[in-house]
Amino acid sequence: ADSFNAVYDVFSVRLPIFKSNLSVEAYSKSGTDTYGNEHPVFSKTREDSISKRQIQLNFDFVTWNVFLIHYEEQLESNIDFFNEKKIMQGIGVSFFF
Repeated sequence: ADSFNAVYDVFSVRLPIFKSNLSVEAYSKSGTDTYGNEHPVFSKTREDSISKRQIQLNFDFVTWNVFLIHYEEQLESNIDFFNEKKIMQGIGVSFFF
């Protein structure tokens, strides 16, 4: 079996906007993943650098909220085959009961 080691720094904050029912959330995660064994196809030990970022605008009400979200994730590997970038944007509604 392949061994795996990961180290990350994570930062998160939620701030109300003035005295309204609006708030902003920001999230950041970055770090490295290191695999212990050499990849059988690429003949290298894989090392990945990962970066994740998210920002969210919340409209909070008594029992429900509406939110807008933007999320980005990027993986840079020493083996180009594994490089990737993801971007997601969305609108959502949640109900609390």
